[in-house]
Amino acid sequence: GNYVVILHENGFKSKYAHMGKKNVKAGEQLTSENFLGEVGLTGYTSGPHTHSEIIKNGIFLDPAKLLPEIPDMPKIDLAKK
Repeated sequence: GNYVVILHENGFKSKYAHMGKKNVKAGEQLTSENFLGEVGLTGYTSGPHTHSEIIKNGIFLDPAKLLPEIPDMPKIDLAKK
């Protein structure tokens, strides 16, 4: 499917996948003001969503532990599933 990979400082890399449309080009310098693209259904997916990965020096990290909390986001108890 469609995806964007961003190379960050200090060995970090982030990937955003299953995008319906990409709004950035390879090699483009990005800031927090850039709109990377749109949620989509490309690749192997069961519904529209944003798939994100964060990698540091080749090791996959849990994005939920690094990204800021979303205000008013319902908590999901994964132990019940």
